[in-house]
Amino acid sequence: MYTAEEAAGWGILSWLHSKDGYTPIVDFFSYSSAALVDYNVSILFQALRCEKNYLRIQDDGLNGTTATVDVATEENMEELIRIGERMLDMTVSRVDMETGRPVPVPEEGTNADALTRFAHDLSKERKARASSQGS
Repeated sequence: MYTAEEAAGWGILSWLHSKDGYTPIVDFFSYSSAALVDYNVSILFQALRCEKNYLRIQDDGLNGTTATVDVATEENMEELIRIGERMLDMTVSRVDMETGRPVPVPEEGTNADALTRFAHDLSKERKARASSQGS
């Protein structure tokens, strides 16, 4: 959302409130926290050899009103739906443990395919637990 060149000239007030109405310092803290959680959880699942059980679908390229949590106009909601549908059609990706960057995993299909698999697996697990409690 911000570049180093842009931020290099900011004073304290610019970190607290940008000309576009955003709060860059909050954006940085929120993004870095989410990125670290994703990286660490991804590494844990990969180390345990169960990486297919972790899926994170996220668009780090949102900007303008789509990047804010408090713009609930019909136009913005429709744009968020379009973004979500586009993300479902994207190839599953995983964090590369060397670079920390997401890498596509074509053999796992799209995010929609992965969510369908998760739903199927969860349904099977629920049925198995329900039947074992009833016996």
